[in-house]
Parts: sequence; structure tokens; C-alpha cells
Amino acid sequence: MAEIVSRSSDECQICNLNSRLIEDGAESVSWSDLWENECHLYVRTSTDHGCIHGLRLDIQGAEYRRISKGKDTRMCDFSVVAVLGNAAQLIAIELKGGVAYSEEIEQLVEGLRVLHEYFQENDLVARPEACWVVGREVEKLSFSLRDKLTSLRFGSETVRLHLLECGEVLHL
Repeated sequence: MAEIVSRSSDECQICNLNSRLIEDGAESVSWSDLWENECHLYVRTSTDHGCIHGLRLDIQGAEYRRISKGKDTRMCDFSVVAVLGNAAQLIAIELKGGVAYSEEIEQLVEGLRVLHEYFQENDLVARPEACWVVGREVEKLSFSLRDKLTSLRFGSETVRLHLLECGEVLHL
């Protein structure tokens, strides 16, 4: 019985994160098929996942966006959040239908910043990740990112980056 109570508490935490982001301007989206500019990312979960939410974070004027020189900073396209056991999976996602450039990693940096600021510490262990999905030249992007990967952080924690091609599947 105690595990059920704990699980219920965990699920509410992710729902709370989802609700707070929506209140501040994010949009709820289907999490299993994310697409932008003819680029799809299919997300698959296990039966052990609970409380899965998809969010479009790249919304102009959202309260969580920083303003620099009178304009909103660039933001990653999506986020998927879910509970798996005692972990909160928090994934920032950027989709580019064509070629992506290493300096655009800032969009994922901003998405991770938002997830970190909105995630409230509790019994769940944060498991942040970033996923960059591109249409062409994944190998070139990977090579050009070698010096920038340390910029992907969730608070003080370094975050793992998944580089995928459009149409691939991300298994949570």
C-alpha cells in the first residue's frame, strides 16, 4: 500500500509541473508524435511509465522565457515529462527539419533551464535529458558540438544529449 501512495504522490508532482508550465504559457501537445517543419520524433514509453505529458515550450510571450535586448530568448520546441519508478524524466526537445548548427544548442539550454526552475524537489529524482532531432548532417552536428556539450545543464548537473534524425524513435 505504501508504494501506491508514493506513486500517486510522484504522479501529482509531474502533473503539477505540467500545470504550472501551461499556466505560464506552454501548450499541451500529444507526447507520442512530436513534429515541427516536416520533422517527426516518435516517443515510446514502457508500461512502467506514468503521468506522461507533452508540452510545446516555444511559445512567444510565455512567462518562463527570458527577454534579451527586447526580444524573447530562443527556446526549444518541446518537452516530455514522465514518471518512471522514483524518477522524473524531464526531456527538452528541439526539432530541425534541415541542417542544425551548433550555436542553436542554446534553445536546449533554455528549455532545460525552464524545466529546472519549474521542477519542485520532492521524492522524485530528476533525470533530465536533451534530444536534438535534425533532418540532415547529424554527423557534422555531432562533431561541431564536441566543445559545447558541457553547456547542457540541469542546475549543476550535466545533461545527456541524444542526437537523432527526423523520423526516429526516442525510447524513454
